[in-house]
Amino acid sequence: MAMKRLYSLFAFCTIFLFAFHSYAQIKFEGLDLDMDEAAPKKKESPKKAQPKEKKGKKAKEEAKPAPAKEETPSVPEELMPSKPEKQKAVVAPPIEEKKPAVQPAFRGAITFDALDLGATQAADKAKMDKALSLMKQGEFQNATILFYEILSDPKNMEFHQAAEYNIAKALYRMKKYYSSLSYFVQIINKGPAHRFFQSSIEWGIFISQKLADDSSLLQVLARYTDVDFPVKYRDQSHFLLAKYYYEKDDFESARKMINRIAENSPVFPKARYLEGIMLYKENKLQDSVNVFRDVVKLTNPKKGLITDEELRENSFLQLARIHYQAGQFKTSVYYFEKISRDSENWLESLFESSWAYFRMGDYEKSLGNLITLSSPFFKDEFFPEATIIKSVIYYDNCRYPEAGSFVDEFMETYQNLYEELNKIVVQKMSDDKYYEFFHKMEAGIDSSTSKKDIKRRIIASVLSNKIAKRYNEALNQIDKEMQSIAKQSGYWRNSQIAKKAMADLQNEKRRIMSLAGAVMRESITAHRDELRELIQQALRIQLEIETAKKNLLESKLKGQDFSVQLLNKKYTGATEDDQLYWPYEGEYWRDELGTYHYTMLKGCNK
Repeated sequence: MAMKRLYSLFAFCTIFLFAFHSYAQIKFEGLDLDMDEAAPKKKESPKKAQPKEKKGKKAKEEAKPAPAKEETPSVPEELMPSKPEKQKAVVAPPIEEKKPAVQPAFRGAITFDALDLGATQAADKAKMDKALSLMKQGEFQNATILFYEILSDPKNMEFHQAAEYNIAKALYRMKKYYSSLSYFVQIINKGPAHRFFQSSIEWGIFISQKLADDSSLLQVLARYTDVDFPVKYRDQSHFLLAKYYYEKDDFESARKMINRIAENSPVFPKARYLEGIMLYKENKLQDSVNVFRDVVKLTNPKKGLITDEELRENSFLQLARIHYQAGQFKTSVYYFEKISRDSENWLESLFESSWAYFRMGDYEKSLGNLITLSSPFFKDEFFPEATIIKSVIYYDNCRYPEAGSFVDEFMETYQNLYEELNKIVVQKMSDDKYYEFFHKMEAGIDSSTSKKDIKRRIIASVLSNKIAKRYNEALNQIDKEMQSIAKQSGYWRNSQIAKKAMADLQNEKRRIMSLAGAVMRESITAHRDELRELIQQALRIQLEIETAKKNLLESKLKGQDFSVQLLNKKYTGATEDDQLYWPYEGEYWRDELGTYHYTMLKGCNK
């Protein structure tokens, strides 16, 4: 009997010990790891210990699974560029040793699979905390690898938004601006439901100012025009969108964006200039004149809202063109002469003012400007119409032989070029392939022809197009970013985040090549059409010259002598007080450019 009781007691103890062991396992596997940092922390097993935070510091907001308040980049630490940080050596993050799973004491119906969620959450939180810690330490490469692992795991949904946002910030710190912007655009594309939507807009606009092309950002922002943009970048956002809509020929939407810009904003003068351009294209000349005059006042170096010499000169140039179109040639010349010699618009203003001087009857100044344009200093510039102006001026002064020689010179130079351009224009290929085709053609010309080749000039003219230059600069920036990734340490270069960055850059490069190719095709087509029109003008001038010669011949047959005789021209060295007379003998001096007056001997009284 005693043995029986002893055996029963032993069996009871065995069952109790097993039950206690199972209970302990259940408690360990069922720890509350929902990352609610406001709740008191429970005592953790040493095997699952989490990194401790320093006292007195709050946990980073990104580590919260569902924070109530969105994080915005702090200013100036986040948005303003910091001092260069010393890059840490890139090493593979330590691999945590996996502990063998606790096996049940016996095979039975009881399993603990449903309890593994707590352990997974703990590991995910540990990885997130580790990534954030690496960010704080400036180890951005290792941080991006961990963030990307979190973002790629569908089980880590609660951490995805924070990981995505921090990847974008880390890439910015690594100076991978296009790659960084790609992630911010990705966040913005998901809309206000993303907890980092507003701050990503702020970051996106900030980074876009470092890049030559911001069209990827604007395409996404255009979907959220009714959203309140961050105050600091609100006016800038509206102006960028106004430009975006303008380039799409959507003037109504562009004006809606312009009307939202504060009048004391630094971008307001640029917005007004854009409004003036739209009014001009709508043939509302007086309204556009009023707007451009406003821009001139707003950019006055002494009294204006901002100092922007380029914007001010662009306004002068537009005013000159409008007054020329209205037949107010003297006022047009006044504005043309406002363009500085140091401006990239100076040669254009010299050429266009030549027509204004011609219409005023000031042939000497008109031809003097054309002498400047033909100087060796501007051998790569493309002004085919200059030869037409010369022929018209000589024809108007009854200098028919000279006028005819200029027409012949023009036809000899540009007739073949027109045919070649036409072959280029009709090429049927995608825009990105057209971009590659154009640059191959450019390389072939540079290597096989002289610098005086006229085709080289027209290609240089296409590449000097402001939009084409912007796209080319963007492509150069992307190439440099791809090269910088290729030069990174092997561990990061071969990581999934780096491979994705390279793939995204390739896609962005192809997209911009398409945009650039479309602009180049349009520019080449415009040059082709311009040459066709000029050739038609040259043929008409040639016909007028032949008609004038015929009339002279007929007058001789009738006994009337109307032969052309050069009229005497009195020379004088008298000049204005701020000028000096110096005879031109075929040589060019840089300080004389733009000041030439060509003495025109008339062949008839008109």
